Amino acid sequence: TITTTGANSAGAIAQGSSSIHLDGSSVTTQGDGSTGLVARSGGILSTINTTVTTTGDGANGVNVVGEDVHTRLKMTGGGITTSGEQSIGLYVADGTYAELDGVSITTSGKQANGVVASGMNSSGVRSQVRLSNTTLSTSGEQSAGLVAEGGGSINANDSTITTSGDNAAGVML
Repeated sequence: TITTTGANSAGAIAQGSSSIHLDGSSVTTQGDGSTGLVARSGGILSTINTTVTTTGDGANGVNVVGEDVHTRLKMTGGGITTSGEQSIGLYVADGTYAELDGVSITTSGKQANGVVASGMNSSGVRSQVRLSNTTLSTSGEQSAGLVAEGGGSINANDSTITTSGDNAAGVML
């Protein structure tokens, strides 16, 4: 179990050539800007049946970022839950990669998108997300289920997306 309290206090960060593997764990953060899990700049995260819960504005569940194509996330089972404005379930950017299988993602709050794949790295490699057997639910104004922007790519197979709230698209490109 990993628990943090306070602004900008991530649960766990894998960076550089480091890797983190969590099995049957729980990660809970409370505070604005306190992301649950972060893979950046070559870091690798893998989880099995792990839950990530964040409370606070701008407190994403999982971030996969950082200009290094080796930066990645593999999540099997478990779930991501965020509660707060602009608290995205899964945010993938800068040409990184995330793969989720059998994961439940739930967000609540204004502009709290479920999954975002954003942009490319400086070499033109797209940010990519692959979802299989994933259930995604957002509740909040302008809280889309899936967002692919700036060249980002999302592939969802056998997955369910539910949104509720004004201007809350299921899929936004």
